[in-house]
Amino acid sequence: MSSTEERERLSSGPPVRRWRPVCRWILVAGSLILGLGIAASEAAMDDPKAELTVLRESPDGDCTVRYTDPLSGQERVGPFRCDPDRDPVLGDWSIGWVVSYGPWKGDLYNSDWQGTPADDVNDGLVLWGGLLALGALLVGGVRVLYRVGDRRALARPEPAPEPPAPRVSLVKGDPEEPPLDLSYAAVAAVAERRAPEETDPELLPPPLGGETPWWGDRTLLRSSQVPETLLFLAGAWSSERCGGGCASS
Repeated sequence: MSSTEERERLSSGPPVRRWRPVCRWILVAGSLILGLGIAASEAAMDDPKAELTVLRESPDGDCTVRYTDPLSGQERVGPFRCDPDRDPVLGDWSIGWVVSYGPWKGDLYNSDWQGTPADDVNDGLVLWGGLLALGALLVGGVRVLYRVGDRRALARPEPAPEPPAPRVSLVKGDPEEPPLDLSYAAVAAVAERRAPEETDPELLPPPLGGETPWWGDRTLLRSSQVPETLLFLAGAWSSERCGGGCASS
C-alpha cells in the first residue's frame, strides 16, 4: 500500500467515527447503572428495624412472624428466616429489617439479607455498572491514542523521492559532447602536436653504430680531457729520462 493510500485510509477513519458514539453511550449507561447501585446500597443503610413476634418456627429456621410495618404502621403477618441457633431465652421475640426503597419496598429480611433480592440486585448493579464504565474508558482511551498517532502520521511530511542513480559512461567528458574521432588522420594529427621539440644536434650523443669514432668528435674529445692527460704523462716521462741522462754524463 502506497503512502497516499495510507493517508487516505487514516484521514477517512471510519472505525473512529463508528466507535466514538458506541463507547460514549456505553460509558453513560455504565455510569447510570453504577450510580443506581451505589444509591440503592446507601439507601439500604437507612432501612428501619422491626420487632417481630414469632408465631410458628420450624427446625430448619423458617418462621411465621407478626410485626408492625414501620413504613406504613400496619400490622402484618408473613414469612421470615429465623436464626436456628438463636438463644432460647429470646423465646418468640426476634428482630428484622424492612426494605425502604425500590420495587422491593416493604420486604422483610434478616441480618443476612435473607427474605429479599434487594441486596443481590444492588451488588449486581454496582458490579456491572463499574465493569461497563471501566471497559468504555479503556476502549475510548485506546481509540484516542490511536487517533493521536494517526494525526501525527498525517502531520509528518512525506520523504522526498530519491533521485535516480546517475548512469555510468565509459567515455570521459560530458555525455552531450560528440563522440571522439578515432580515425587515422585525427590520431596522427594529435601525435604530431604532442611530439617533442627538436634539440641542438651538437647536444645529442653520437649514434652508437656510426662510422666516426668517439675521439673523432671534438665535443666528446674535449669533454673526455684525454689530450690533457696524455700531454701530462708525456711531460712527466720525458722529465724523468732527461734527469737520468744528465746525471750519468
